[in-house]
Amino acid sequence: MTMGEPLYVRIADPATLAAASDALHDAPFDGNDIRYDPTTQNFDMIFRREVSGRLAPTRFRNVCVEVEEPEQRWAKCRLTFRQVEDADIRINVRRGAELIDLEYDSGTDTVTVDAGGAVDIVLRVTELDGELADI
Repeated sequence: MTMGEPLYVRIADPATLAAASDALHDAPFDGNDIRYDPTTQNFDMIFRREVSGRLAPTRFRNVCVEVEEPEQRWAKCRLTFRQVEDADIRINVRRGAELIDLEYDSGTDTVTVDAGGAVDIVLRVTELDGELADI
């Protein structure tokens, strides 16, 4: 994905949650950027996702080359879930953690954030309602 294509995934079912999870796989995050507000029932988490370089035209007809832009290698994005009735959040590692997977269990109406033990996050939701977007 290039910087010209901002990331946006509306999360409304297990398939769109899987798309968001794929987009965030191995994305680093800081434990200080995890928020849950029980009053609004919103959960937010900030990630940095790696983005590729951009395609740049060359002087040859119909030829483009990928240009690396180190200063634009990372983009910040926000994962948001709404209608979160309860959140069990344990932060074991504040820095250097990476997302492995987002999982939804329809039997218990829970979303689990898998970060290999760096954080333990289980959200109980009334419905799967969220988004992943560049900020």
